[in-house]
Amino acid sequence: MNKRTFFITLLIILSIMIAGCAGTKSASTPAAPSTQQEQAGSNVGEAVDGELAEPEEEKTQQDTETETVNNQSAVEAGAKFDSSNEVQPVAANNQVEQVRLLVTRNFGSQIILQETVGIEKDWTIMELLNAKMKVETRYGGGFIDNINGLKSSSSGLSGEMQDWFYYVNGICPDVGGLDYIIDPGEVIWWDYHVWKAGFANAAVVGCYPEPFLHGYKGKIRSTTIMCPTDDLAAGHELEKALKAKGVANIKVMQIDEGLLANRQGPTIVLGEWEKLQHSPFIQDFNQAYKRNGTGIHFNDMKLELLDIKGQVKRNIEGSGGVIAAAGSGLGDPCPLWLLSGTDLKGFQLALDTLINNPGKITGRYNAAITAGEVISVPCH
Repeated sequence: MNKRTFFITLLIILSIMIAGCAGTKSASTPAAPSTQQEQAGSNVGEAVDGELAEPEEEKTQQDTETETVNNQSAVEAGAKFDSSNEVQPVAANNQVEQVRLLVTRNFGSQIILQETVGIEKDWTIMELLNAKMKVETRYGGGFIDNINGLKSSSSGLSGEMQDWFYYVNGICPDVGGLDYIIDPGEVIWWDYHVWKAGFANAAVVGCYPEPFLHGYKGKIRSTTIMCPTDDLAAGHELEKALKAKGVANIKVMQIDEGLLANRQGPTIVLGEWEKLQHSPFIQDFNQAYKRNGTGIHFNDMKLELLDIKGQVKRNIEGSGGVIAAAGSGLGDPCPLWLLSGTDLKGFQLALDTLINNPGKITGRYNAAITAGEVISVPCH
């Protein structure tokens, strides 16, 4: 073979190889997100391991400001949750696996998005968010900076801080958004709010019937309902309601201090406060009101509602009930739920709300209930 023939043959082979490489990426393959979310608040500074990709394109300041103004107008038009917005279990679909996506602000007081979304196999939290919202990041893609015009902000060490937080089935994860693989049927909730170091919302009630139905990270643990002896009937009433939602494994029992301290699954403690306060574990939990994340404190028979700074913003001196949740830390798959009241009437208000009108707590971190009002807690 002469040199001319050799070079012509070589060029043809190279052309074929280049054409083949250009078509190897399938158009149906979801684009991998360029970011991963580090939960702000209680775990600030705990970086999530993983390689971070640089943003693909840098917007001009004018473009960003225009988008922010337009998106902010859409956010301000958001509605509040009501009883018609109850989180429904995602219906089975033979063709498309689905999850429920909530995006809100100010501890759920305003809706930005509430939608059932089809997902691809092994999608992450970030892939779901990027599929439905306009997302901007910083720190090389390692931190959510802006969703639909709501931007993370800080006024310095002594100023007010606002960031995006996310929950899966009512549990604040211990991993970033790129590291959590979504399971079908889960409820994913992003909320933008003010935060303060030391006040951690590790669990919330606004995804009910989660986490009792789908658990956390693909593992469904048995639900335990604990109550004083003379409230066991109420415990079984709640058990029936949970089973009607599809929760399979539930145990109703008297209060056990050892199991409260070493929970093996989501645990609901219910009863009047006058009875529950005799539990050392529950009493200690109540006294940790400035850091347990509930925003609720029983002070004798009075109910105090707090903001994220631990300051009392409202007192309920008559009959009042509470539905609140807390975890021992981020990613706690066995959160503690407290369903109680200042008196029998207040307890019954809370129990009736959870059993018969659970939509009234949808999108709320925690809730206090009076005869005419459901109050979002922490106060803001």
